[in-house]
Amino acid sequence: MSATASAPAPATDLTKLFVGNLSFSIDDAKLQEIFSECGTVVDASVILRGTRSRGYGFVTMSTEAEAQKAVDTISGRDIEERPINVEIAKARAEGGEPRPRRTRRRGPAREPAVDRPDSTTTLFVANLPFSTEDADLVKLFSEFDLKDAHVVTRRTGRSKGFGFATFNTQAAQQAAQAKMDGFELEGRPLVVKIAKETDGDEAAPADAQ
Repeated sequence: MSATASAPAPATDLTKLFVGNLSFSIDDAKLQEIFSECGTVVDASVILRGTRSRGYGFVTMSTEAEAQKAVDTISGRDIEERPINVEIAKARAEGGEPRPRRTRRRGPAREPAVDRPDSTTTLFVANLPFSTEDADLVKLFSEFDLKDAHVVTRRTGRSKGFGFATFNTQAAQQAAQAKMDGFELEGRPLVVKIAKETDGDEAAPADAQ
């Protein structure tokens, strides 16, 4: 779905955004409405399988500055009780749909980013169905020499739509990421990334800096 705009700038790697962890109820019009606060939305499309949302989409802003503003202000925001992920999209070398490009969120209200090392045993698992429980996550990764897995929840006990899986070896961690990134669980393609080490007991998403 495209917004009406006078002579919009052509889409580039830096104006097109990947938007993940979307509620199934969000359509093109709602996606455009969410991002319109950051500038002119040239295009907003939720990716479908048949008529059902796959839980992610793409938004093209009219300028690179507007796209970066959207990353800074909207990524991590709860939309219909799901913290959405917004990243600059990067075109695949072989063509086809763009893939997310890792982008650090910036903003004057945020603390300076700390360059934390990658975890050698833990994965961040996002875009989980709300129905996923700890036991489901354990079962999902059990073939990879799993040590522990849990879904992150709110105080109410409701899932936030993401979790962590920790393995006994780095080899198991890497094998799990390679096989499970993009794996569909109840119609939602999982986003599986190497987590970052933290000062606490729980690792953090690789891009959550």
